[in-house]
Amino acid sequence: MRKTTFFVWVFLLKLTLTTAQVGIGTETPQAMLDINGDLRIGTVETVSGTVDYVLVLNGQQIVNQVAVSDVMPSNQVSFVKGTGGETIVLGADILTGWKTIAFSNVEFDYNGDYDTSSYQFTAPKDGIYQIYAQYRTASLLSAGNLGIGIFKQSDAEDPVLIAEESYLQVGVNLGLVTIEVSPPVRKTQTLVTMTAGDKIFFGSRTPIVNLTLLGGPESFFTIHQVR
Repeated sequence: MRKTTFFVWVFLLKLTLTTAQVGIGTETPQAMLDINGDLRIGTVETVSGTVDYVLVLNGQQIVNQVAVSDVMPSNQVSFVKGTGGETIVLGADILTGWKTIAFSNVEFDYNGDYDTSSYQFTAPKDGIYQIYAQYRTASLLSAGNLGIGIFKQSDAEDPVLIAEESYLQVGVNLGLVTIEVSPPVRKTQTLVTMTAGDKIFFGSRTPIVNLTLLGGPESFFTIHQVR
């Protein structure tokens, strides 16, 4: 009888320990294990590779599992520099008088955000982006409004010109010789707030259809996410 009673008490004690809340430093535990005090762990397992989750405390001091991406924003930001080949031709019309600049090469693109086929940069996430673009014409124009522009497009909306530099090519007639006094370089830059999925591309305002731009170091763009 005594042996039976002993086993009953052991069973009840085990059941209580496995189902009740346990408190250390507190008589009113609020979780399965409630520690009111410091916690010291002598040895832990070392994890290699990518860590997906971390443990955090909520407002009630309860430990929760949270994805690393939710508590530690990614420090991968956009860094892109694009150029053309030896020469850059103009692509499809953007707006009246504007044609796409076909920057078909990238010097670097850390996140693969620029498409060398569509000549468009797609913002990978919300933020503020610093954008710069310039080109040099392969030949001088005697007249006409020549410019460079930065275009932004959100969803299916029409492209919006957000920065440009445009002015007339001016030549001075000195009798038998006409000297071009306007530089062949056009450049512009801006800071712009972008939402993930917004697109940036570049255009040339040109008075002629077959305008050719110099490539390489003469014509390029850079995009840098600053925030």
